[in-house]
Amino acid sequence: MRVWQHINVLATQGPVYIFSAGGERDATTAGMPIAAGWRHFNSSEFSKSNGLLAKIARAILPRQYVLPGTFAQFAINRALRAEILQQKPDVIVLSHWKNACPRPLRKRNDLILDMHNIESLLGTGVRATVRWGFVRNAVLWRWRRRERALVRHASRVWVCSLNDVERLKRLDPSAPTPIVVPNAVDIGRYTKVREKTIELPEDLAERVQTIVYIGPYSY
Repeated sequence: MRVWQHINVLATQGPVYIFSAGGERDATTAGMPIAAGWRHFNSSEFSKSNGLLAKIARAILPRQYVLPGTFAQFAINRALRAEILQQKPDVIVLSHWKNACPRPLRKRNDLILDMHNIESLLGTGVRATVRWGFVRNAVLWRWRRRERALVRHASRVWVCSLNDVERLKRLDPSAPTPIVVPNAVDIGRYTKVREKTIELPEDLAERVQTIVYIGPYSY
């Protein structure tokens, strides 16, 4: 919802182009009405390499994308550079990134990092799953280094609350003061829902209780 609201607000100032990498997009996500364009890289197109070269690369190279293919990031970065050259954006928003800064976005003065959380301090998925304390501390230390470097590559940082401003200062005292952009919903878009004047989708019958769950069960 946060990303969707950002897209809506930015679209009032000009065309918005989306570049993404991750899971497969099905027919229901083939397009986005408000976006001028959407380029997506499907992770299943890149096979996971387990050879010696791939293992060395995983140990040395910063993991720029959440993809199984060690060398997929080279192809994605080429496409990202081409997209930037073609669209010539006034601003680039890197949304909720937990990985190393993609190489085409480094040392740019138009990069905004939108941080949903200060992930390395929360330790989501690490504190609860890594049993050995020294291993857990090493993982979190590496995560903090990665997130600190990510912040330093951005010209602006957006966070959700004043609490996150304090957390970011803990993470990196030298980081510039971030801009608080709170989570928000445009309630005007739901007026017809509140007034019960909205037309139901065809597959929902009237006077039948229906629960809609929005979000991944894994989270």
